[in-house]
Formats: sequence, structure tokens, C-alpha cells
Amino acid sequence: MPTIEPPPGHWSLKLPRKREASGALFFDEHARVLIVDPTYVEGWDYPGGIVEPGEAPYAAACREIREELGLTKQLGQLIAVDWEPRTTNIPIEGLTTVFDGGVLSPEEIASILLPPNELKAYNWCRVDQLDERLPAPYARRIRAAVDARAEGRVAYLENGFPVPAGE
Repeated sequence: MPTIEPPPGHWSLKLPRKREASGALFFDEHARVLIVDPTYVEGWDYPGGIVEPGEAPYAAACREIREELGLTKQLGQLIAVDWEPRTTNIPIEGLTTVFDGGVLSPEEIASILLPPNELKAYNWCRVDQLDERLPAPYARRIRAAVDARAEGRVAYLENGFPVPAGE
């Protein structure tokens, strides 16, 4: 779909801007989560990336999975939406969607190809080890998404925290 640009002076140009990202959680036969080690930032993450202009979040997640893991896979349902506040590292607030990538077969795991300019490695992580491996907001997001997946619902999060709090 082509990007439609508003004409100069259009009222929509005064609206706030947000960044948008999308990704997916994948699991192995032991219910561990697939995490990746990016080359361009410190710390582990899960597969995904920025939603391009004119691109839907689901399409972006599928594209990022192809680019980062070499997997062409239909993803499952949306399992989490997370609003991210501005930080000193990223001074633009954002919205991130997380889809269910499902359980990867041994053949799919063996076929993972990491782009050396984007990812150094991948690994499997138990949910109870996320805090040791990932930045706190990502660990919270993944835990909430794993819980939502198990319960067949979508988690709404703010900086990785379920809203309303206590869910």
C-alpha cells in the first residue's frame, strides 16, 4: 500500500507522533521463549522491530520474523499491546504489539538464520529467567504476554505492567 502524505499545513501534521513496533513470541517444546541478541543495542530482546509507514502491525511482525530469523510463518493471535513511555535512550513514546508465534518444531529451529548485521545470537529462556536476561520492561511484557496466551486473552500493558494493575 502506498504511503499517503498529508498536504502542507494539513491539521493532521500537528498531531503527536509515536513509534510503533511489532514482534512475536516463539516457544520450544519445553515452553521456553526464544530471545535474540541484537548487534545495534545492548541486551537481549524477542524477535520483532519497527512497523514501517503504511504497514500493519501483523505484516510488520511477519516481515521482521523473516528478516531476523529466516522463518516464513503465519503468526497466531495478538497476545499483548504495550504502551512505552519516553526514555533517555528513546525520547519518543511508542506502542508495541506482540503476536503468538507458537511452538517451533525442531526443523524450524534448525532452519533459523540470523542476519549478522542485526543479530549476534538467539537462545531459549525460561519465563522465570527473563529478569536475568532482558531489560525489565521487556521481561515484564513477555511474562504478561505468556500469561495472556495461556488464558486466551490479550494483555494491555503500560511499560510492561498490566493495566488495570493486579491482573
